[in-house]
Amino acid sequence: MVAAFPKTGKTELMVRALAHWSDDKILYVTEEPKTVWQSRLSKLPSHYSHLQLFLGLGVDQEEIFDRIKNGPETVFVLDTIRNLLGLGDETDNSAMARALIPYIAIAREQEKTIFFLHHDRKGGGEHGEGIAGAHAFLAAVDIALEIKRDGSDDSPRRLLRGWGRVIEIPRLIYELQGDGSMVALGSPTLLALEEVKNRVFTALEDEFEKTKTIRLHLDDPKPSEDQVLKALEELAQEGKAERNPPISEGKKQGARYKWRRALNLTSDKGPHRSEAKLETETKGGRGPWSCEL
Repeated sequence: MVAAFPKTGKTELMVRALAHWSDDKILYVTEEPKTVWQSRLSKLPSHYSHLQLFLGLGVDQEEIFDRIKNGPETVFVLDTIRNLLGLGDETDNSAMARALIPYIAIAREQEKTIFFLHHDRKGGGEHGEGIAGAHAFLAAVDIALEIKRDGSDDSPRRLLRGWGRVIEIPRLIYELQGDGSMVALGSPTLLALEEVKNRVFTALEDEFEKTKTIRLHLDDPKPSEDQVLKALEELAQEGKAERNPPISEGKKQGARYKWRRALNLTSDKGPHRSEAKLETETKGGRGPWSCEL
């Protein structure tokens, strides 16, 4: 199960992941109209010839179940189960379990994979309790993932956390960047400001460098440029770094700040550069795909 508040990006993450599963045939049962999918796929790489789209909103639930049961696909996605399965009182654990169990049973019987996309409840919660109908759903599925916004409402970053039946799910911060690529930034712990300060300090050179250049020196996961800037400002205030123009002169509008390690400090450094992405940066082109009504 993959759950999130509406418009948080659960479909975006799901679709980008499916692009890498080209060895599988995938049936995506969606509540969204065909026009939305045409727009979405036109902005993504053409890796979707293995995806079959089923427009399921308003379709009888027995028809959806029969299509999944008798279809040739090895992966099924139901997005979202609240509307496609006509879920009523999501606090009724027994009713919720009855709605999901037939799909889970057929997936296990046929050794196929099924994803349920679902909403978080308004009140939120920890340890999976934010998922609407949490107790029934967490008990029914093997893995539950939750997507949360990381930072402000308009932040491009998301926190992915989860709970598994037999495996631990590490937390992950990922980001949808301006060029359309989705980038894995790593553990939230590694992205905490104090940790960023330690990493930035080891990347400082004896000569002044721009903020962007210093960020490039950092190993993955790379923090955002704003985090690097905050770390540099704190290091300068602590006397561990120097800014040009000096930090004592305060913020200067339009100035291009440069930074270096404080001259009375030394540090062994060995910067290593790499970048890990969840999605290739290929642009343009609507990929081949098909749609069922």
